Amino acid sequence: MIKKIFSFGIIEGLAKALNVGMMLLLPFIVSVDLYAEINLLISIQIIAVSVIIFGMDRAVLRFLKDHNKHVFWDSFISIWLRIVVIAIPLIIIGFLLWKGSTSYIYTAILLALLIVLQGIRQIKVAASRAMHVAKKFFVYRLLTQISIFTLVIVSLLIYPDPTIFLLAFCLAILPFVFQKINLTQLKLENKKALFEKIIFAFSWPLVFHTIGNTLLMSIDRIVLYEYLGKEDVAVYSLGYTFGASLTFIYAISNAYFEPKLIKIEGKLKDQREKILSSYTSIQIILAALAALLLVLITPYIITNFYEESYLKSLPIIVIVMLTHFLNPIYLQANFRLMNIKKTKFIAISSFLSGGFNLVLNIVFLEYGYGIMGAAYATFIAYLMLILITYVFSIVKSKTSFYMKDIMYLLGTVLVASFGLYYYESTLVVLSLTAGLIILHIFNIKEVRKIL
Repeated sequence: MIKKIFSFGIIEGLAKALNVGMMLLLPFIVSVDLYAEINLLISIQIIAVSVIIFGMDRAVLRFLKDHNKHVFWDSFISIWLRIVVIAIPLIIIGFLLWKGSTSYIYTAILLALLIVLQGIRQIKVAASRAMHVAKKFFVYRLLTQISIFTLVIVSLLIYPDPTIFLLAFCLAILPFVFQKINLTQLKLENKKALFEKIIFAFSWPLVFHTIGNTLLMSIDRIVLYEYLGKEDVAVYSLGYTFGASLTFIYAISNAYFEPKLIKIEGKLKDQREKILSSYTSIQIILAALAALLLVLITPYIITNFYEESYLKSLPIIVIVMLTHFLNPIYLQANFRLMNIKKTKFIAISSFLSGGFNLVLNIVFLEYGYGIMGAAYATFIAYLMLILITYVFSIVKSKTSFYMKDIMYLLGTVLVASFGLYYYESTLVVLSLTAGLIILHIFNIKEVRKIL
């Protein structure tokens, strides 16, 4: 079992590191303007994938292992094809309207193709996680990411252009997502009507959750582009990439543990709460250790290796990093709500928070806060989402508010909030991060029960 944890975790960690590495390497080989355009395309792609995936990757995690696979895939593909057929033309039209010209039709088509390919890849990744098949997870998560990294970097070195970026991205994914398709899965006519309803009922609320999360993480680039310009998008994007890089810690652990946490029996409430609390503390400790390194090395890296304009990204790194300290609390609440099948609230709260982030971005930019305003907006919206979702999950699961867990929650929120206020002081940020590690170190033993 430990071997599986490490295999899934290492694969996810390497894939995440390659993705982050690609985004940190691109400023060395493309102009500031092109780096901004690439980040805008990625932001649009992330938002659009969250629409067409329709929360169904979570349905794969929840239902695949415990049901007849042919019936599951017949039902799944039947629903998903309808979603794609409706969504993709709307995405192409929306992109052209945003650009204001039909001359971008080739770019729009490539972007739509990339969105579909990423959606298929995400579903295959979810299936390999649900079945705990490390070899397939390696192919769809890491091997595909290596292909993306290599082909995108080489292509942009030869011909730096946003359309070439999209083409290279598509060609890198294409051979992997259509690998070994079982044709029996494409028989859509039998034994699926009832299961389609089950999958759809579970999945549709989560589409709003996913869209809300992507609005929290990606909409700021688009708003910055509309209000400021490409250089500000590029600077903010680099800072966000550095700051959010510590989330690879969460990705590594969730790759193995998420299917198990979702399935913990509702009747084992006390055990569930102890496990969720310990798992949250482990994630925060590991993220805080990564953050200590991040705070110490990023000023040197950006000062000595990047263009001077990117120096403005240093405060963004700290604020984004502090924001992501809160992420494990949100994941805990999500696991609790999925465990008791209250996914509709996850959807509503995430969607409203994403919308709130959009509004805050606009307000801060209107009042002249610039790229710092986008970082503040993300922190505030994320904090609101976490507190509301956490309290609701406790109430709906009929779980008692344990003083110990409240202490861990408030301690984490206070550390992040004080860090936001003193973000310019490296010593204060480092001290607060070290304090977070000390706070959570006494709350990690229960997670061994789901190893």
